[in-house]
Amino acid sequence: MIKKLILRKNDSILVIGPSEIKLVKGKVEIFGKELKKGEKTLIERDKALPVKGLDNESLLMIILGYGGKIEKRKNIGVDIWRRDLEGMDLGKSIMVLGDDDSGKTGLTTFLINMFIKKDGKIGVIDADPGQGDLAEPTMIGSAIANKQVITLSQLNPYVKFFIGKTSPTGLEAKLEEGIKRLYEKLEKAGCKRIIVNMHGWIKDKRAVNHILRVKNLVKASSLLIIECIEEIPANEIDSEKKILKRPNTYRRTMSMRRRIRERRLKKYFLTGSFERKRINHGELPINGTKIFSGNAIDREMLMGVLRSRRIKTSRSEVIYGERIGENCNVLLVDKKSSNTLRILKFEFLEGKFRVYQSGREMGLVCGIMDRHENWHLGKLLSIDPYSKEWLFLIPSCVKEAVKITLGRLVLDRNNSEVFTIPFSFFS
Repeated sequence: MIKKLILRKNDSILVIGPSEIKLVKGKVEIFGKELKKGEKTLIERDKALPVKGLDNESLLMIILGYGGKIEKRKNIGVDIWRRDLEGMDLGKSIMVLGDDDSGKTGLTTFLINMFIKKDGKIGVIDADPGQGDLAEPTMIGSAIANKQVITLSQLNPYVKFFIGKTSPTGLEAKLEEGIKRLYEKLEKAGCKRIIVNMHGWIKDKRAVNHILRVKNLVKASSLLIIECIEEIPANEIDSEKKILKRPNTYRRTMSMRRRIRERRLKKYFLTGSFERKRINHGELPINGTKIFSGNAIDREMLMGVLRSRRIKTSRSEVIYGERIGENCNVLLVDKKSSNTLRILKFEFLEGKFRVYQSGREMGLVCGIMDRHENWHLGKLLSIDPYSKEWLFLIPSCVKEAVKITLGRLVLDRNNSEVFTIPFSFFS
């Protein structure tokens, strides 16, 4: 559907994707960036952009895909933020905080557009491993901006860091390590100002402590907080703190957020160039697992335990088990099945059994570090436990892998999310 719309001065609309905006005449802005005449802006499904009129009469041509729509809204955000931030010295390191869909990424984009003319080189860290625009899901990324942008996805990723799942909870230390590394890289690149766009986990004591640790790691000079956050103790803050009003943003459901992640994962794995690579255990470090570190368990004993729990096994399955402390971990690899990795957990006698059942493609995401210490996203396809051989799907651009870290998100053969392992693989 094609719609022509006249936007008057200071009026705002929210354009929800899938859609395309084209400025025919007049002046409009998105997050502080003026659109050029004839410029087209694409908005993907489940995302939205606010458009504000700057001329008495601006003409837009908007193409709406299935599910796309236009809503007239007030208090979308830019004017509120512009007034609040006017004259405020934010310093070199700025942290943007807020709940999910509170407008953090929009505020980050606005800050880039506000500072770029003066500073010329702005560093950005997108620290959300689930919904970030600068790295694939399960990773966080950074970029260097040297021009105004409408979305962070218009920037070229600079450095990425593998986290392993799409939520920060339970992996705070790894996330903090990643943010610190990305910040140091941007500093070395000569960025005059660095903006850290945080994830939306903010609502409990653990989250607040995590935020405070990140604040210290990046030496934050300013905290910009979009309402809806537990009060950070004043005695913990040695930075400028500003509470900003929450704009009238587009709220996404959990299923929408999952769709966005899966679209990005599908695009990454289906359009990229990858190679299947076999790696013998010990050939290079494989982190995020304890497999091959325990004592092997007799196969007949394993068969008896599995039968007693009515867990079916087939002749095509390779059965391998290890005892690690009080736990027994069992890996069932069915060479004829194409099922994705799944886990069964049960008590047996005095110990705990955790059974990993998999087919030819296990689908566990993994991070691949190259010799330049850059991270890339790959997948674990299978394990041959008796020959201790791993089969990974690795990006072709990685000429020499120096380390692999197993994540916790499992994908099926269509690169859709199946589930997240709540602990390290085979641990």
